[in-house]
Amino acid sequence: MTSMLEFAAEAVVFDLDGTLLDHDGASDAAVVQWAGARGSDEAPAALLARWHEAEEWYYTLYEQGTLTFAEQRAARIRAVLDEPDLPEAAALAEYAAYQQWYEAGWRGFPDGVRAVERCRAAGLRIGVLTNGEPDQQNRKLARIGVAIDPGQVLISGALGVAKPDPRVYELACQALNSPPRRTLMVGDDEAKDYRGALAAGLQAVLIDRSGVTPEALTTLDDLTVVPDRPNVPDRPNVP
Repeated sequence: MTSMLEFAAEAVVFDLDGTLLDHDGASDAAVVQWAGARGSDEAPAALLARWHEAEEWYYTLYEQGTLTFAEQRAARIRAVLDEPDLPEAAALAEYAAYQQWYEAGWRGFPDGVRAVERCRAAGLRIGVLTNGEPDQQNRKLARIGVAIDPGQVLISGALGVAKPDPRVYELACQALNSPPRRTLMVGDDEAKDYRGALAAGLQAVLIDRSGVTPEALTTLDDLTVVPDRPNVPDRPNVP
């Protein structure tokens, strides 16, 4: 667990799910509600463990381009229900039931929203880089009240490339007109938001609100980003 980090940058790129929006909180509650509506009396811990495993596996296949967005949704339902032959239409109907509860639970992380506004007030350029489909991700941003220039919201489903592919960070820097070394990536996924960004030449900070990851911040209230103004001459030394 790290406390208080300060960076100098021209632009800050925020991840969305798990960084600005509480995806896990909304999803976990929705899974339990969905299962209960189906008459399941399975212990939530076992159910959620199976859901998380399926989500990680099949969503990664979507990010890699192996499955479409709809296909990964259907595959997740089949895996969780242990019904491999469930027709796609039936699987997607089950997912739609879950989705209603999921969307009802969309909430922003207050410290994340404050970090965006703090960076904006400091005069920094702000962007969002997220893996997903444009319609859903844009509705999430609207729900949590984070206003970002549409040209600076980069969504993998529209780009055709997803984190942690190096090209996606380059596209983010281009959209923000900021060189990688003066661009800070903020996110909760160590591979996609932290190591991927560092490998692409950006600065990066990891957020883990659970406190499990030693090098991560536990709140974005502990993040300070000051403007890096490369064209402003250094103040002369005063004797």
